[in-house]
Amino acid sequence: MGRGAVVMCSVRVRVATVLNARSHLRAVQKLGLEPAPSKYPPAFGIDLHVDDSPGVALEGERFGFNLLVVQPDDADWAAKVLECVESLRAGMARGVGTVHQQ
Repeated sequence: MGRGAVVMCSVRVRVATVLNARSHLRAVQKLGLEPAPSKYPPAFGIDLHVDDSPGVALEGERFGFNLLVVQPDDADWAAKVLECVESLRAGMARGVGTVHQQ
């Protein structure tokens, strides 16, 4: 079991669906997004996308989805995710979305 799976189990996150490139492309095409973003979590009801790519951060800004950028070698990535989730909970209550870069 990877480190991410251990953290997810410890905070009781249930994985309901696993997305791949094919399912993502179909969903994005149905929405008519052009050019098609490499990631678009709102198509799947995902409130926060965590990634290590600055390019995906640009897509988050352009297409308006919540994103946290963390570096692969960041030992505190899990704490940053939890902090971001709390921030988004407060912001969603006010209808605010944002891109967080660490």
